[in-house]
Amino acid sequence: MPTIKYTREDITKLENERDQYKAERDELSNKLDKECNDNYKLEGQLHDMTKQRDTLIKDVEKLREEKAAIEMYLDAVKVYYPMYEELNKKYNRLTEHIRLKANNNPGNSRYIALVHFIDDLEAGTDD
Repeated sequence: MPTIKYTREDITKLENERDQYKAERDELSNKLDKECNDNYKLEGQLHDMTKQRDTLIKDVEKLREEKAAIEMYLDAVKVYYPMYEELNKKYNRLTEHIRLKANNNPGNSRYIALVHFIDDLEAGTDD
């Protein structure tokens, strides 16, 4: 039969140490679980942030394209608006001249027909 080398006090002391190690192990295990969960959350947030970044990059590209289109439109307006204003002035002078002729020559059907044609153009009825 083997001989007992430990006393009851030694065994109690060893059991207390074992219980303390178990408690420390459980505490470290809980901390590790918490850190792992936090890490998974951070990975999820990083994934979401990556998606948001990609979406923002696409949005910026679209905005740049829209900006380029708007700048091209504005350049066209800068070029063609003065031409439009000049033609509009000439149109207004011509229509006013024809209306004055029609008022001063009420018996001349050509001027009256032209005034009706101008009225139709301005009303949008090109019949």
